[in-house]
Amino acid sequence: MKMKSIIHPVAIIIRFAGSVKTFHRPGFLFIVMCFILPGGSCNKSSGIHENKAFVTVTQTAPGSSPIDVLYDNASILGGSKLAFDQTTGTPGNPYVQATAGVRVLTVKEGTQTVLEGNTAFQQGLHYSLFVYDTLKNDSLRMFILQDNLQIRTDTFTYVRFINFAPGSYLNLLLTSKRDTVATGFLPYAGDKLNPSFYLFRRLHIGRYAARAFVDTLFSNSIPLDSLYIDSTKIYTVFFQGFPDSTGAYSLKLKSIRHN
Repeated sequence: MKMKSIIHPVAIIIRFAGSVKTFHRPGFLFIVMCFILPGGSCNKSSGIHENKAFVTVTQTAPGSSPIDVLYDNASILGGSKLAFDQTTGTPGNPYVQATAGVRVLTVKEGTQTVLEGNTAFQQGLHYSLFVYDTLKNDSLRMFILQDNLQIRTDTFTYVRFINFAPGSYLNLLLTSKRDTVATGFLPYAGDKLNPSFYLFRRLHIGRYAARAFVDTLFSNSIPLDSLYIDSTKIYTVFFQGFPDSTGAYSLKLKSIRHN
């Protein structure tokens, strides 16, 4: 069964601090990529969420130190640190608040700034931020996508797939009692920065067995933990780690439930 993409960006914004920003340490690029969807304009509102955007941060860089993320010089993590394999918030509500508007976004390892650049979050919208590794010296980067939490039905839900396993090219095969679906080969995110590639796809609810195929001959695959997709929930599912590693940095299939 081929999964259908249903979300199409009306416009794409790619913002750098300058044309291409090199940050405090050579090799660091800060890349902001987001979808501007119908109805996504900035409108004034009242109440507790006035002038707020909602941001979830995932640390998916193997071997890197715990990070803090500052927006307009204030920690959006409440001063806590985010280690590898951690996401902000709680299951079903991974978002923290950030002031809407154009601000400086900074990532720190301890007291050292490793990423910094200007970006813009729109009022009332939701964003996913991923810190990932490119396997080069001083190679942490940040990848940002706007989330759409409005799409949902009773028997289907919608999932976005990303590959943060450095240097890999992986095909995810999902099998449940009613479906067998494949994503097609997903290039490593650092090599595929076009936001239109990361559309939400429709998927039946249920529990799926998962395998990652690592070559186009479909002769070599890696079994992964099962994936559960719940009704009316929106997910980002992503690879992290290394296909040829074991232990904490082995290839894993992770998911974020956005609502």
